[in-house]
Amino acid sequence: MISDRGTYSIVHLARMRREGFDALCSAPWDDFRELYNQNRKTLKWNRASYLSLEQQRRRRQGDLSQEHYELAVVRHRLTDPQTKQDFPIRVIFIFSTVDQKVVRQRRAVQIEKIQTELTKIHQSVVGGNRNTDPASITRRVERAFGRKQAAKYFAYEMIPLAKKQQAALPAPGRGRTRPTYRFDFQFDKKLQKQDEPYDGLNALVTTTMQRSTDELFTTFKQQSYAEHANHIFKGPLSVRPVFFAERSSCGSVGVSHDDEFDVVLRAAADVPCDVRGRRLDARPPQNDANDLERICSLHVVDHANKFRSPCPTAPTDCQAARFTSATRTLDTGSTSESPSAPSSALTSPPPHISHAPVTSTPR
Repeated sequence: MISDRGTYSIVHLARMRREGFDALCSAPWDDFRELYNQNRKTLKWNRASYLSLEQQRRRRQGDLSQEHYELAVVRHRLTDPQTKQDFPIRVIFIFSTVDQKVVRQRRAVQIEKIQTELTKIHQSVVGGNRNTDPASITRRVERAFGRKQAAKYFAYEMIPLAKKQQAALPAPGRGRTRPTYRFDFQFDKKLQKQDEPYDGLNALVTTTMQRSTDELFTTFKQQSYAEHANHIFKGPLSVRPVFFAERSSCGSVGVSHDDEFDVVLRAAADVPCDVRGRRLDARPPQNDANDLERICSLHVVDHANKFRSPCPTAPTDCQAARFTSATRTLDTGSTSESPSAPSSALTSPPPHISHAPVTSTPR
């Protein structure tokens, strides 16, 4: 089984071994940095045969830089947390020339950005600008650091000024105040030099002892082909949206958060309508007056304006006519309308139906 760094754990390796399978996965560098330091002088590096398609093209034509990988292996043992027994593994250290260039370039860019922001903060404190109190400066520094890995090379402090030091400062300009603190920051060049030897290094961990190191590395680098061929299984299932021409139309297929949902489904199945709420056939609905009142009181979700005003649930004239016909059919037991029925019965809803909008409950 081949997996990325996010799936690595001793439990994962031990379980795969107990089940009779071999595992090959990328591991966090900090977990094996000490092992690398212990064996650094005795490691035997060999150039890997694997080359990306771009590197293969560069070797056939052109004069662009040619990058490569180097591999070194160390035999190690881990302890199964469940059985408390040791099992053997191989740690493959990988050095990439292109990764080394990318890491150093990224570090230089981050250092330059942080230095620029801290210099601006220093000038702001010296000038007595607004928002230069310790709390505000801390927020600005944290924003400048962000998640940059180069932030660990910097240190800062807010030093309070004595009254004599404040009096010796020049008079503040218009809209500014006399500074009460001094902002200082330092860059640890020595710490940067300590991290540079690890640029371009990564680690692979495997439980198999038969296959060669070069073969395992080639197999690991080719996992992207298998992921691309099966990428459809890695994403979430798509749900086809439902669109309405009018906001009042969503009441015919409203979604409820309680047990009334089956009533809406039965009503939609018994009375087929188009997206504008117009009836498609003359078949009367099978729901009774109580179901009608329950349907009109459901919480309706407006998919087009979900985070705007609530969708009204008052029935349209067409819906009122269908519900009036359904009520009359239940009372008379006939599916045909009475010729003596007043014409206003088809243009006004029953008296127990409210036209007031109902506030929808957000999901």
